[in-house]
Amino acid sequence: MKVLIDAFAAGGARAFISGKGVPTRKVIDAFHERKMLVGSIAGKLSHAVTAVDRGVDFVVVQGCEVSGYLVCLIADDTNHQLY
Repeated sequence: MKVLIDAFAAGGARAFISGKGVPTRKVIDAFHERKMLVGSIAGKLSHAVTAVDRGVDFVVVQGCEVSGYLVCLIADDTNHQLY
């Protein structure tokens, strides 16, 4: 995975968005060490909360649990808020 992360950073990417599951904390930290934002796409609210708890910078949530609309989950250290 380190080779892929390094390739993203060397290529000038400013963000990584995972659409295939929630990245591990180790992967998120590796991107953050390279000054990159990390996002996650989630189809269930519980997946979005897991992503935020692991340290992603933003989550794109779409699915029946969030009324079927595309929304962004903004998190801070004290709570989770849907906008």
